[in-house]
Amino acid sequence: MKILEIKIDQASPQAKHQQLAAAIKKLIKKRVISGREFLPGERTLAKHIGVTRDVVHRAYKLLEAEGLIEFSNHLGHRLVEDPRPNS
Repeated sequence: MKILEIKIDQASPQAKHQQLAAAIKKLIKKRVISGREFLPGERTLAKHIGVTRDVVHRAYKLLEAEGLIEFSNHLGHRLVEDPRPNS
């Protein structure tokens, strides 16, 4: 699991969880993260990028709804087998 280099614009009118989801989608598209790689835990990523755990949780939920990641009990969030980002 990598620590992702993501910047959140605190002054942006776009919600932080939407910024985070968009940034993760870009990393998937660029194959910075790929395969069935695990994403950082919510608390770890929140602390690393300076947001609340809820922001990360909501971003992960958006990505789950889009079919890009899945949650596995006791293991965390990981990419689906063949993610195909829409944007």
